[in-house]
Amino acid sequence: LLRALQELLHPRYPSLELQLFGSLVDGTAGGGSDIDVNAEIDAEDLRQELCGTVTPDLLRLIVLRDLRAIFQASAEWCVRAATFAARTPVLGLVHTPSGC
Repeated sequence: LLRALQELLHPRYPSLELQLFGSLVDGTAGGGSDIDVNAEIDAEDLRQELCGTVTPDLLRLIVLRDLRAIFQASAEWCVRAATFAARTPVLGLVHTPSGC
């Protein structure tokens, strides 16, 4: 799944780094557990595309909405949930071919 995410997002975000975290990594995942992935993107790469000063919160929102659009346009991913206003914004995804 990480490879599929990387292949989809790398053309748009070359500095993208993905890391697994949560119950899957610490060995406490049970049946029905989700897979938690953190995406790190170099902020300077992002700011080069935008005009003017952009706050970190606004930049995060712009990127999350862009990621949601990328996943919505993909045949392999389905956006299950998108929560942008939370302290930790979340995109809930389903990888259609694997069901994960």
